[in-house]
Amino acid sequence: EDAFLPMISLVVPAYNEGPVIRQSVRSLLELDYPCYEVLVIDDGSSDDTYLRAQEAARESSRVRVIRKPNGGKSSALNVGLAQARGSLVLNMYADSRISPNALRACVPHFDDPTVGAVGGNVKVANRENLATRLQAIEYIQGLALERRAQSSVRAVSVIGGPLGVFRREALIEAGGYDSDTFAEDRDLTLKMLAAGWAVTYEPTAQAWAESPSRWLDLVNQRYRWTRGTVQCVLKQRAALTDLKQRPVLCLSLWYMALDSLLVPLVSLFMLGFFTHALLVYGSFDGLFLWWLLAALFDVAVTAYCLALDREDPRLLP
Repeated sequence: EDAFLPMISLVVPAYNEGPVIRQSVRSLLELDYPCYEVLVIDDGSSDDTYLRAQEAARESSRVRVIRKPNGGKSSALNVGLAQARGSLVLNMYADSRISPNALRACVPHFDDPTVGAVGGNVKVANRENLATRLQAIEYIQGLALERRAQSSVRAVSVIGGPLGVFRREALIEAGGYDSDTFAEDRDLTLKMLAAGWAVTYEPTAQAWAESPSRWLDLVNQRYRWTRGTVQCVLKQRAALTDLKQRPVLCLSLWYMALDSLLVPLVSLFMLGFFTHALLVYGSFDGLFLWWLLAALFDVAVTAYCLALDREDPRLLP
């Protein structure tokens, strides 16, 4: 059976990842899959990333290290695509870890020739303080649940950077990664949807990634995410009014725009409205009941998602 499994190229872009790159590559050599290669793309690092990666390459013939002038993550991923020997390409972060079963879990999706990409289940690895634990819940409740829902109609709107498996043919048809947005992974996924490829999600293929542990870093990350989303929507804006011809892309764009821009504004408006009602009319009971209802709903959804992903219940409080 293993003889019929497709070759997979794991592309690992790395910029100044000297402290972690050797360990990361070693962890990839423990994956439960018979035919794959690891391509480390050193994107002009100024530290010892290239030397450390070469040390890992000497330990296995699966590993190749390619050095290029610094050009950003999109550029590094495109170099990896050009050098990949596999019919499937897995793109990931240098500082993330993926589960040993990830490749075997994602490959069956590609039995359907219309599937162009499969996203993995991204989890927060460094659950060390309130900021990172809140993000751990957000990834489990928000991102994973959203992708499960979108996958039911084979229209996942973003393949997260820490773990995404792509059909090489689909990547080439989409033109690879562009560098004109702050969200190259979302941009690429939208280009694949625009080209008619189905994009799905595999919850059992997991990746653990480092998340911002300081509040200021978290704000900066979310600014980049939101700005990148706006750039992606504007880039595909012609499809916003093309529901008949491109329904999947059109609805995906509207969902992204509403989720990233309108929902946060409405949330702030509602908070301001009820605070105003409390101060002016003294309607404390109504405000409290509104808050309690929202809190209980959020707790119920979070508990469901924790159980669904078999996650640590201590995150719930």
